[in-house]
Amino acid sequence: MATTKKPTEATEATETAEQVQADNSRGEAVKAENEATEKPTAPVYTAEEYARAAAKVFEGKYSPDIVRAAFTVAGKKEATKAEAEELVKKFANKEVEN
Repeated sequence: MATTKKPTEATEATETAEQVQADNSRGEAVKAENEATEKPTAPVYTAEEYARAAAKVFEGKYSPDIVRAAFTVAGKKEATKAEAEELVKKFANKEVEN
């Protein structure tokens, strides 16, 4: 004769908690995936591209040589426009030591 187990309240609570946790994990994964696909990414250009377009990109403030040097000192080969502006500005305003 087969006996059937009746689920106890504790078993049901555990199963419910596990199901809720699994649903939350799936929801978070889908949310993260949607956010990643929805965010437009800024274009990335090479140091040489920024150097060639230095007058336009940096509004004539920095020469191509300054741009190349800034990227070299920063150890970067490419960057977004915001990153490039920051590293070139930081490099150009760096105090020269004797």
